[in-house]
Amino acid sequence: KSPMTNEPMGQRLLPAIQVRNSIKAMVESGSLVGHKADAWKQRMEDKEEVEAMKRRAYAGDESEAFWLGIFYQRGKRGLVQCYERAFMWYKRSADLGGSQAMANLGYFYQHGLGVSRNGGRALFYSTRAADAGSELACYMLGSFFANGLNGLDKDEAEATKWFKRMPECD
Repeated sequence: KSPMTNEPMGQRLLPAIQVRNSIKAMVESGSLVGHKADAWKQRMEDKEEVEAMKRRAYAGDESEAFWLGIFYQRGKRGLVQCYERAFMWYKRSADLGGSQAMANLGYFYQHGLGVSRNGGRALFYSTRAADAGSELACYMLGSFFANGLNGLDKDEAEATKWFKRMPECD
C-alpha cells in the first residue's frame, strides 16, 4: 500500500537507486548518525568485503572460498544463510585443495545440507580431509566406524584410531 494514499501499489518493486545513494552520502558525510547509520555502514562494508572475497575465490584463493562457505552456512557478513551456496563455496575450496572444506563437504553430504544426502560421498570427502589433517574429518570417520554408518561395519578399533588422531590435526 502507498504510504501516502493507502491505496494498493501492486506487486512489482523497483530499486530506489537515488534514495540509496542519498542515504549513503548522508551516512558517509556524518549527516545521519546513530545505530541505524552504523548498521548501514556495516552492511556496506560487509558487501564490499564479500565482493572482494568472491573475486579472490574465483581467482583461485582456496581460503577465501572456504570462508565464503562459512559465511553462507552461518548467515554472516550480510549474507542470507543458504546451505546450497555454502556447499558450492566449500566445493570450490575443496577442489583447490582445502582440507577444511573437504571435511565440511563430508558433513554436508552426511546430513543432506545443501545437497542430497550421500553416505558414500560423505565417506570420500571425510577420508580425504582426515588424511590431510582435518580434526573434524577424523571425528566424523571415528563416528562412522563407531556407529557402522555409510556402509562401514562397526569397528571399535578403527573408530578409536581415528579419534586418537584428532589431537594431531589442525
